Amino acid sequence: MWKVIDILIVICFCYFIYVQFNDQDGLLWVLVYSIPLALALLSIFKKSSLKLTGLGLILFGALSVFQVPTLVEWMNQGRPAFLDYQPTNIKIAEEMRELLGMVINTIAIGILHWQNKLKQ
Repeated sequence: MWKVIDILIVICFCYFIYVQFNDQDGLLWVLVYSIPLALALLSIFKKSSLKLTGLGLILFGALSVFQVPTLVEWMNQGRPAFLDYQPTNIKIAEEMRELLGMVINTIAIGILHWQNKLKQ
């Protein structure tokens, strides 16, 4: 079952990387999404490390927490759409997408970390 989850993570993050190539800061997001992708690949090939997933979990967890002000600002603006948005709120839409990206990374790495803990 864990291998299926690892493969799903790999597929999802390959897609996330693919759609970043038309973004202005796409290279940064390719690097960001490459981390859980690499950790899932390591897990598939039984080379995963509790220390690496723990470090990734701390890193992306902290980055997600640092973006909480973006969430608060989004809520204060009446929760405008951040997928299909109006040109007047492009900044908050982009920041919300970045927050969502960090949360997705944190969840994926959290799953991989939990998997590593269970294997010990």
